[in-house]
Amino acid sequence: MSDAQSQTAMVVTADTRHRRLQVRVAEDVHVPADRTLQLWAITRTGKPRSLGILPGNRSTDLALDARATAPDVALLAISLEPKVGSPDPTGPTGPVLYKGSWARL
Repeated sequence: MSDAQSQTAMVVTADTRHRRLQVRVAEDVHVPADRTLQLWAITRTGKPRSLGILPGNRSTDLALDARATAPDVALLAISLEPKVGSPDPTGPTGPVLYKGSWARL
């Protein structure tokens, strides 16, 4: 995933055998202390699905389920949210900082 200047900020991979999403955050990603990063799957029609928040805004593993693996998922995005995540269950309330294609291999 990259920022608006095409600088790589993180890498997200799926481990289908263990049903985990692995999120690796670059060292130079800085987040205000009162905010968190939230990962979203975005469908081809633009509908976001929350995949979880990044604890401590660092690299983590999250559950891998149909929200991320459905055939209509086109890309992933990271938004900047309040510490507990987006208060809106239908999508991000903060700015989208990073995004990237989500491809099946």
